[in-house]
Amino acid sequence: MSQSRLTEAEIDRALAAATAGHRMAGMEPTAADLEIGRRQLRGEITGDEAVSLAIAAALTARNQRKEQCS
Repeated sequence: MSQSRLTEAEIDRALAAATAGHRMAGMEPTAADLEIGRRQLRGEITGDEAVSLAIAAALTARNQRKEQCS
């Protein structure tokens, strides 16, 4: 069974909708978050890979903030 690919315009709309939802919940997505989402929607990475990358990016950002406060 073949899976149809999203166009870049469809990906842009999906990311805009996801961003709006996150903003309404008080969470601003980072550039890294959006790039991970874009890669998943393009079919370059799986959902599991996207989650792993997002967790790693969040931990890196947290550790950088901690270092700046020290």
